[in-house]
Amino acid sequence: MAYKHVKQYYKEVENLYFQMLADAKEYDEALKAGFLTQEQVDAATKLMAPIKQNYERLSYIMFLFNQPNRPQKVQKYNNSNKKISSAVATFGKEAVIQECEDTLKNFKEYIKNLEVN
Repeated sequence: MAYKHVKQYYKEVENLYFQMLADAKEYDEALKAGFLTQEQVDAATKLMAPIKQNYERLSYIMFLFNQPNRPQKVQKYNNSNKKISSAVATFGKEAVIQECEDTLKNFKEYIKNLEVN
C-alpha cells in the first residue's frame, strides 16, 4: 500500500465519520423533541462507537505519517494540527498499545479458564 492509498482510505473513513456525526445530531434533536428515549440514543451511540474509534486511530496514523523529522518543525506542526495533536493525548500510541496488551492479557486468562474447566 502506498501513502496515497492510505490517504484515500482515511478520507473514506473520515467521510463516514462526518456522516455519523450528522446522524448523531439528528438523533440528539429527536431526543430533545421527545421522539426518542435516552436508552435508544445510548444504543445508537454504542453502535456508532467503532466508526469513531477507527477514525481516531486513522487520524493518529495520518498525524504520524505527516509529522516532520526535524525537531524544530515538530512544534509548528503540532500547533497547526491542534485538533489531532490534542486528541493524541486521549487515544495516542501508548493508549492503543496498552489496550492491545490488556486485550491479550484478558484473552490469555480466558483461555486459561477454559483449560481449567
